[in-house]
Amino acid sequence: MGDWILNDNMLTIGKRIEISIIRNGEKYVFPSKVEDIKNDSILVGMPLKGNKTFPVSLGETVYIYFLHRDSFYCVEGLVLSKNELPIPLMLLKLTGLPYKIQRRQYYRLKVSIKAEIKDEENEDYIEGLIKDLSASGALVAVKESFEKETGVNIRFTLGKDLLELNAVVKRTEYHKKRSIYPYDVAIQFKDINEPQRDIIIKFILEQQRLLRKKGLI
Repeated sequence: MGDWILNDNMLTIGKRIEISIIRNGEKYVFPSKVEDIKNDSILVGMPLKGNKTFPVSLGETVYIYFLHRDSFYCVEGLVLSKNELPIPLMLLKLTGLPYKIQRRQYYRLKVSIKAEIKDEENEDYIEGLIKDLSASGALVAVKESFEKETGVNIRFTLGKDLLELNAVVKRTEYHKKRSIYPYDVAIQFKDINEPQRDIIIKFILEQQRLLRKKGLI
């Protein structure tokens, strides 16, 4: 069952993942990382809520989300064991094959990030503000309208990383009550490589961790 891990190199030690746990019909998502791989099982960091581990039961099913070759996947895992010390870890037996998640299911993070964007046909960038960000696209507030399906270039910084990406406009909305950046432009990234997408995912996971620590999500 776990041959795909080694044969396809889909999960590797050090890979950042998300762990989803369903409780009373509510979905909780936690950032984590693969610490070790043992045949059809993986050792991962325990889910944390604030400074405390989120309660997980032996035999409980969890869902592991990860990026591989420009696509997002999910695989189910069964909790075999867990340790609190010296580092909170749990061993998960992978109980099925990974399946691809549609891009619209990428987690979208509310942000406020300065950006520059331009039509592919133009040389000059205009300023904008990214309002939400995912591994597949963004919502950008700008002062000018963009036609649907227009190819654009966008550049922005996450931490120390400068990203310059190609994208396609999926929709534009006008907000007449906003004097600054009255247009919201939804874009979908195209030709984004795995290192670039990994930078975005790492940023989102870290922001989620900080928000959980503050009790905001």
